[in-house]
Amino acid sequence: MQSHTAQQAGSVSSFLPGYQPLCWLWESEGALFPSEHSARWQVSRLRKQLNQAAALAKHRGHLFVHVEAFNKVLLEDSLRRAGSPTRGGT
Repeated sequence: MQSHTAQQAGSVSSFLPGYQPLCWLWESEGALFPSEHSARWQVSRLRKQLNQAAALAKHRGHLFVHVEAFNKVLLEDSLRRAGSPTRGGT
């Protein structure tokens, strides 16, 4: 069952092309995160980078993610963390 925000996604697509409701991160097929909590934690942790990449938008009190920009920030963070000895890298 889709959330109310997911149902509203079509109404914002005209002026937010490429953006999906935040719940897309855990509700979509092949979701990036297993739960709402883990998705929101990652968004909180990467808020600065996501904002700089225009990967987040807020409309009527709801957060939306730009799928391509979000994935790029997530990839860059993952690569940076993998290369950092203090973060468990080699």
